[in-house]
Amino acid sequence: MKIKVVPVLDIMNGLIVHAVAGIREKYKPLTNSVLVNTSNPYALLEKLANMSFDEIYIADLDSILGIGENSNVIYKALSLGFKVLADVGVKGLLMKDSGKLTMVIGTEYLEKPRDLAELRERYISLDTFYGKVKFKKKYYSVHDVLNVIKNIEYKGVIILFLNAVGTLKGPDTGLAKIVVENCLSREVAVGGGIRGLEDLKNLCRVGVNKALVATSLHKGIVTKPYYYF
Repeated sequence: MKIKVVPVLDIMNGLIVHAVAGIREKYKPLTNSVLVNTSNPYALLEKLANMSFDEIYIADLDSILGIGENSNVIYKALSLGFKVLADVGVKGLLMKDSGKLTMVIGTEYLEKPRDLAELRERYISLDTFYGKVKFKKKYYSVHDVLNVIKNIEYKGVIILFLNAVGTLKGPDTGLAKIVVENCLSREVAVGGGIRGLEDLKNLCRVGVNKALVATSLHKGIVTKPYYYF
């Protein structure tokens, strides 16, 4: 069994920020990384390329918040040969995937679970917060979401544990297992709280294909693009 590690870059005001628990207004520029001594995303992209990573996830927080955009970082990543999963907010609903660029559509941009039926063949993110899935105006149970997604094939599904992002508290592997077992998608990724190899192993065992990782990369705990168990 193997799992692919996909580094995460959260970009705000042109800089990499340390995302913690989904509280975006409190995000601060990245410091104390073992990979780079700057919060400049270009430097980190080049470092990751040198480490043989070939796919990354970019969250353009300015675009998500509707206060700007950081498309230059996405284009830089593409120019370096990366496959890019990009979350640019609600604008992504109107954008098409192209080449190595795949737009990620979060449930927080949708009104209700049944809207997910319109996103077949796209890459979706189940934005969970303490076990509930966040939509634009309210939270729904995972079962409400599974009733929709279990019969639809998506390009990929991300299970994003917003409350665990940047905390190293560990992902909810049990919830990931439930989604994997009820999902027709070509790949399932998990992000938020991943502490290290034991978490990667447990996610791999329940059928997760990819792990979205930031904090454990910057701490030097996770160091390779693939892990085999």
